Amino acid sequence: RAIFHFVMIKPTHYDDDGYPIQWYRSAIPSNTLACLNGLAEDARRREVLGAAVEFRLDTYDETNRRVRPERIIRRIRHDGGRALIVDFDYHHGNGSQAAAGGGVSFTSTHAYPQYPGTGSAAENALRADAAIVNVPLPPDRYGTEPFVATWQRLLPEVAARVRPDLIVVSAGYDYAAGDPVGDLDVDGPLAARLLAQLIREVAETYAAGRVVYCLEGGYDIATLARSVEETVRVHDGPSQSSESADPASIGAPQRAILERVAAWSS
Repeated sequence: RAIFHFVMIKPTHYDDDGYPIQWYRSAIPSNTLACLNGLAEDARRREVLGAAVEFRLDTYDETNRRVRPERIIRRIRHDGGRALIVDFDYHHGNGSQAAAGGGVSFTSTHAYPQYPGTGSAAENALRADAAIVNVPLPPDRYGTEPFVATWQRLLPEVAARVRPDLIVVSAGYDYAAGDPVGDLDVDGPLAARLLAQLIREVAETYAAGRVVYCLEGGYDIATLARSVEETVRVHDGPSQSSESADPASIGAPQRAILERVAAWSS
């Protein structure tokens, strides 16, 4: 029987020194987390994923409970699932990459060497149980065409190698032109639509359509709203093939990494 793990984590705030603010046995629950937990419980009772899928729900409020990602990952790995984290945030997801292994794979584009300074191609690895694939991009002015073309070549290659049961998207839209924190000179809403089409295609090919988006960066609110809308529209509408970007637009350093990834999956 297939198992679907749904883990919800409400992060806490941080003090001026960067330490998480936590209360021992806080009596006031998060309203947002409580609402989402109720919706998830209803989905589990109604077997929205089908009778053949066991829906396992875990809820964490970091304000009053220490979150241990390694334990969560260990529990998911124990059930034998394969997950692929797709991270297109402007910044490298070093924490997500650290979770890779035991059936969890990670692939990312990000500005390099911008904060946190990790995610070089030297960190890429192909293991028996997972893959780590970083395609570092120049920190500004990469452009819409090469950004989309990079993903249209990268994601199918990685998915073919790891054959995920679930795709988890770290959806950071701060790659969009004009973003005050990121900005890769990419048309945010257009790229969001094309990436969503690609992710949906890959999810339908390998993961029976199972894909989860986790909203991360995106600090121009108007652009963020339009980008999220484009993403939702793609997944809520009829399935359609993604529009192809020109692979010749991909930068030479990125193309070299993609060629090595293609050799892995062949």
